[in-house]
Order: sequence, then C-alpha cells, then structure tokens
Amino acid sequence: APPALLPREGTTVFTQEADGIHLNVETLYTNGQKRRVEGVFRLDGSSYPVIGSLIADALNARQTNAQSMEITMTQEGRVSAKVVAVLSDGGNLMTGRWEIIPAEGAPFTFTTVSERKE
Repeated sequence: APPALLPREGTTVFTQEADGIHLNVETLYTNGQKRRVEGVFRLDGSSYPVIGSLIADALNARQTNAQSMEITMTQEGRVSAKVVAVLSDGGNLMTGRWEIIPAEGAPFTFTTVSERKE
C-alpha cells in the first residue's frame, strides 16, 4: 500500500530560460505538510540537482516526442521515481504518471493532472 504521505494539490511551474528549464513546485501533502522543490534542467538525459524534494536530490529528463517527456529521479544515486508527463493536444493539460520506488517497501503509482494557467 502507498504511504500516507501523498500529494493532495500543488502548483508546478516550468519556465524556459537561457540556462535551461526552471522547475518550481509547491505541494501540499495529505498530512498538511507543504514542500517547495526547485531545480534547473535540460531535456538531454543528464543529471541535474533539485532541492526540497522528499524523494529526490537529482533528476534527468528527456523529451520523447513533441508532447511528452520522461523524468527519472534519484536519491543519493538510487532511482527513486519515474515520471512520464504528457501534454494534451491543445497544450492545456499535462498528465503525469508517477512511479515511486522507495528504498524500503513496494513501489506504487499515482497520476496527476495539471491545468495550464497563464
């Protein structure tokens, strides 16, 4: 069974800058805890640090087609999560299919749906 600590709601902002894609995530968890995750990455499969995450200290991402990317997260060098993010045809929704791979216990999955805000 998944742990009690799951995301309840959140805001994810991707901003394309000259040095890469800036990631800023604010999450409210089921237990009321709030977290802010930040990082800068490119879609080149290289590892980039992230700060503030409960499950990862680095991520690598690659674009799989015009509307999707795969992200692998690591914690101290161990794969801790995999995400496939798919953008809808109109670009207004992003669906994230998450697989969390804890150091102890069974892996579990969940899906997130994000709506574009301008």
